[in-house]
Amino acid sequence: MPRAKPGTKGTGKYYRIVTRGKEGFVTFRYQDVGRSGHSLRLAGLRPSGSWDTQAWLISKKEAHPSGETLVPESSQAKGK
Repeated sequence: MPRAKPGTKGTGKYYRIVTRGKEGFVTFRYQDVGRSGHSLRLAGLRPSGSWDTQAWLISKKEAHPSGETLVPESSQAKGK
């Protein structure tokens, strides 16, 4: 049986919000943002040596989907 593509099963702990395609990056690194394990930044290293955000990962405990929108569930997730 072939392996499922990442993000197609919906069983992970995070929602992924992609800000840029992965093309143009040579390596990636996750960084905790705010409280540990709640939000992560996926930073990509460009061939020029600069870092840029490729995606944000938001904990499923902190938000829920409503149509095409991700709705925060706590004041901390809202940034207040």
